[in-house]
Amino acid sequence: MTRHEKRARSMRIVKDHQPWYHPIVLPGFVFTRPVNRETIAQWIRAERGARKLNRFILPALPEGLNGKSVVEIGSNAGAGLIWALRHGASHCLGIEENERYYAQAIAVRDALGISWEKLDLVNASFFGEFPLEPEHHGFDYCWVLNTLYHIPDHSRASVLRAAGWLARYVVVQGNGLEDRGRGDGYDSLMLLVKRSGLKVHSEKRQAHVRGLVVVCHAG
Repeated sequence: MTRHEKRARSMRIVKDHQPWYHPIVLPGFVFTRPVNRETIAQWIRAERGARKLNRFILPALPEGLNGKSVVEIGSNAGAGLIWALRHGASHCLGIEENERYYAQAIAVRDALGISWEKLDLVNASFFGEFPLEPEHHGFDYCWVLNTLYHIPDHSRASVLRAAGWLARYVVVQGNGLEDRGRGDGYDSLMLLVKRSGLKVHSEKRQAHVRGLVVVCHAG
């Protein structure tokens, strides 16, 4: 496939699956989100994409990513898991209940030439217990990154509890600013961790909308 053909294919993917939340660069240097004032500001502020992950998630991981396996609850178009693979992860699984985001992740994986053995994807609800096979357990990390406040309050603790069944470490990201009771601030997250039965391994908090990272493990 020529460079022109790759670019044309990527542009079709972006158009066919829009709108996009994750900023991803596809073959042919095609961006899933437009480069404009809004997306540049998000990049500068490290609110999405690799800059967010480099700044907040990578330093918080107790064992790094090299050779590790990652499962993400609410993986969207898969940008975080692709980033993990590029940082040495051996295998990733994305759980996404939204059908459009799931279709985006499939299209992105195929466009980037990533095998399903490296990046597996499941279109399933993550409210309560996950309908996953036994081989989907035993991960090193389970990521719940700015996802909990999208989940109904009565299901949040059970989602965290299930995350503890899936992986040795559960990495939860939230809002490092003042807790406004949405379920993503410090007090809210710590209460959910307590309700879930998980134990806190470490916590990092910065005055940033993405600046709270709590790493937990099963009790």
